[in-house]
Amino acid sequence: MTEKVNGIEIKSIDGIEGYQWQNWAQTHSCNPSRYFEPDNIEGLREIIYSAKENNKKIRVVGCGKSPNNIVCTSDYLISLKKFKKVLAIDEQKQTVKVESGITFTELNPILERKNLSVSILGSISDVSVGGAISVAVHGSGLKYSVVSNYVIELDLLTSSGDVIKCTKHENTELLHSVLCGLGAFGIILNVTLQVETLFYVHNFVQTVTLDDVIDDIYEYLESDYPKLYWFPHTDHVVVNHSNRIKNGRPTKFSYLERLTNWIVNYGIGYYALEFCYYISTYIPQLIPLINRTFFKIVYSKQEEVVDVSYKSFQLECLFKQYVNEWSIPVESTSLVLLQLRRFFETNKDVFAHFPIEIRFVKGDEIYMSPSFGRNSCYINIVNYKPYGRENDFRKYWEFFELTMKELGGRPHWAKIGSAKDYGQQLTGSDFIKMYGMFRPFLQIKKRVDPISMFSNSFIENIFRVKNDTSR
Repeated sequence: MTEKVNGIEIKSIDGIEGYQWQNWAQTHSCNPSRYFEPDNIEGLREIIYSAKENNKKIRVVGCGKSPNNIVCTSDYLISLKKFKKVLAIDEQKQTVKVESGITFTELNPILERKNLSVSILGSISDVSVGGAISVAVHGSGLKYSVVSNYVIELDLLTSSGDVIKCTKHENTELLHSVLCGLGAFGIILNVTLQVETLFYVHNFVQTVTLDDVIDDIYEYLESDYPKLYWFPHTDHVVVNHSNRIKNGRPTKFSYLERLTNWIVNYGIGYYALEFCYYISTYIPQLIPLINRTFFKIVYSKQEEVVDVSYKSFQLECLFKQYVNEWSIPVESTSLVLLQLRRFFETNKDVFAHFPIEIRFVKGDEIYMSPSFGRNSCYINIVNYKPYGRENDFRKYWEFFELTMKELGGRPHWAKIGSAKDYGQQLTGSDFIKMYGMFRPFLQIKKRVDPISMFSNSFIENIFRVKNDTSR
């Protein structure tokens, strides 16, 4: 099959040279020796055989939404953007089987037409199903696990060219590894997800003080999908109380309301904010004022909205940014927030962008899931890159990561190291302490991919363990 990529005519199984890949956040890029966009399993096998013959490693990329260098490689890079078929929908069993390159943006409307819905989503739907489960993407709600936990079956293409079927009853240990496997086990070809009857979400937004949250965090966890957003350098916290309803109707907005919402949320909350944060890269002392001002204008209003589930899960990520997210035990949430507030109060030279996002996830049995074995709170901090310009956030980043690590934290795999040289430099020796199943995970990986074909510097650093003999 012949096609054009970046204006260059190629055969999809031959790949192209000189291709530069960059993630959405523009925080990482790479120049693979060859870039591929195959459209069938035979093409994938040919690429694997070529990699073996030429002593190359392989990484697979979805939509590039991860802000770190998890897929970056100087060897072979494969995009699965053409693996996006819906293979089967069983309305009675409420399952859907899809190729792993399909995005949730593409899948959600298809499910809606069948009166079906996924139970939980991350904040962004424009991510591939295979990519989302490989890093255990999560939403918020202590009744709901990471997205990976809703996979009941998948097919994995290994470095030998064989396909292994993993289910809840067959190759279970491998399934629990691949479901947050960082793309290091092979190529996920297709996935079967457990879904449910379509539902709607009623979202009520209120503002409270940080003291309210610290004093009793559990008061704000009673809704189905709670999310909290703290505005650093202020005492303001926005709380999203989101609850499921069966027979809702999406809220209708008049033309004037839609226009007003666009002006507030995008004209001010996006474009004006980016400009103000750009000015603050020259005058960082403006950041507390910016945070307070935009909270009052954009985020302080109470509102109620009903929408179909997958639309209600979405969050506007605004402009390019570094992100840093860790999971901790739920009971440590208030302590982290208290320590962060004290940090800002005692370090007047440190300025943080908003929001600090606080979400909650039910524990699971996926070996490398940040919520493995415990109900967890995920705390996410950001540092924007307005018009590509950066500011120094090293002190903030390092304090946050050290605090989370000391309280039993585990980093989100798609966000660890997003800021390159900033923050903790973690290796397998750290993850042995964080994850009870880390060594078995490595052993399963070695058995499935003994030549470490699906690796890069990111993977090698994570799996590097001092005095390790299991590899």
